[in-house]
Amino acid sequence: MGFIPGIEKPVYGQKAPKWLREAENYTLYYQPSATWTDELFNSKLRYYPLIIGSTPDKHALDMCHKAGIKLLFYVNYMELLDTDRLIKGGREVYYEWAESIDHDSRDLKNHPDWFCIDDKGNLMRSAFAVNTNNPGLYGTCLHQKGLRDAAIQQIKMIMDAGYDGVFIDNSMSVPECYGDKFNKHQHVAGKTNTRMYEELQ
Repeated sequence: MGFIPGIEKPVYGQKAPKWLREAENYTLYYQPSATWTDELFNSKLRYYPLIIGSTPDKHALDMCHKAGIKLLFYVNYMELLDTDRLIKGGREVYYEWAESIDHDSRDLKNHPDWFCIDDKGNLMRSAFAVNTNNPGLYGTCLHQKGLRDAAIQQIKMIMDAGYDGVFIDNSMSVPECYGDKFNKHQHVAGKTNTRMYEELQ
């Protein structure tokens, strides 16, 4: 891949580990802990060198490691759930959230300052929430230290549990937040919401 002359080449840090660089295939298995049975694993999952999943189930992790499979845990920080708004909107809390490691610390119902604010001063629902009619999923303001600390805390808990890494979904540019303009919360001066997300990653 080439780079445009005069534009600084991005620095991505250390190379990914060899097992990740050389994985010829992998699978995504976002299913509840209860579905990670021995039968399911042996019939559908044991032939992949790498699985990205959302279960915190120790049995699933042990099955993978015994078979020489790496298991990455799914995380997402550019949008988070407000379970109160979800339930008031007539939906149940879905298992990916309910089983997610340390989910309570990231529930937007407890952190009104973490919401991304649009250019009219309103809470910004995430694009995925709009597309799926999810009444509780909102974009986040990555300027908020509490949110960044909660993300790092979750990553530490995942790695301490023995996972081989994390899969950060939506690791991309994010909508701008105008929360500072409307006195909803403070921002780091001179940095966009996307820049703050990049720094967190």
